[in-house]
Amino acid sequence: MSLRWLIAGSFWLILALDTVGQDADRAFELADLVPDADRSGWEMAEESAEYFPESLYEYLNGGAPQYLSFGFQKLINTRYVYQGDDLRSVTLDLFEMQSPLGAYGIYSSGRPRTASVHDWGVEGYRSGTIAAAWNGNEYVHGSADENDPVLIELLDRVIAHAVGAVPGEPQMPWMVKVLPSADRIPFSDRYVGKDLLGHSFLPGGVLAEYNLGEGAEGLLFVSDLIAPPKAKKAFDRLFEYESERGKVVGQSAIEGTRLRWVEDPGLGQGAFAQFDRFVIGLWGSPDTPAVRTLLTELIRNLQGE
Repeated sequence: MSLRWLIAGSFWLILALDTVGQDADRAFELADLVPDADRSGWEMAEESAEYFPESLYEYLNGGAPQYLSFGFQKLINTRYVYQGDDLRSVTLDLFEMQSPLGAYGIYSSGRPRTASVHDWGVEGYRSGTIAAAWNGNEYVHGSADENDPVLIELLDRVIAHAVGAVPGEPQMPWMVKVLPSADRIPFSDRYVGKDLLGHSFLPGGVLAEYNLGEGAEGLLFVSDLIAPPKAKKAFDRLFEYESERGKVVGQSAIEGTRLRWVEDPGLGQGAFAQFDRFVIGLWGSPDTPAVRTLLTELIRNLQGE
């Protein structure tokens, strides 16, 4: 078995959780989302190209492992040219991922915080000559050769068309919806497919940054270990790591969890806990009401899920 297949398959269990309740037999093909060149002066440069897990390296080269780790299935690449000028073009890439969480993950990994946000699919943005959006299992990325109004107009249109053609009601993955909304720094949320916070025993999870008051910012995380025994084992591994390389400064409880307050050599002061099948935590501040409030709300949101 090749390395790329091992990378793609090792996170199947996490990504598959987000597909529960979805129709396994999709009523559309990825090619159905490719917009026609129906604006005056525009035409497709050539026939669209298709790529699969075994051939993704031919198109993305060094970027392929990240896409495979999020459950990449298929890519359709299309280029539009204006008035026959090969230097005035718009490139559209349609990615089919294994789950909505995978589509959100690859989208959020490249989303600039200063980008112009658009109501495309679940969420979209444009930053200069680059635009992206996602909806369902589909992630859409596009680029224009230059910041020309004619090219930008088509770029925005093809992105909006592609994600808008995905059937179903746009909705955020549940792992993102459980994040507390108060004091969250806009567009700081993201999904990491493996080795959360650099730890091999945390398979992946969601991160978000928060304003904790008086200029302090915190990094909140939640990792789903699938089952409470696995979460306990990961929590113990994290406690062991902090005991050896950092400093454990206290312990307490929130909503019945085991909570440890630590000073991490890289992340600073914070706390982490096990709740049911999850390992959660917040770094960036010592034992403050803001930290306890955020973790308490996160636990209540997880209880609701």
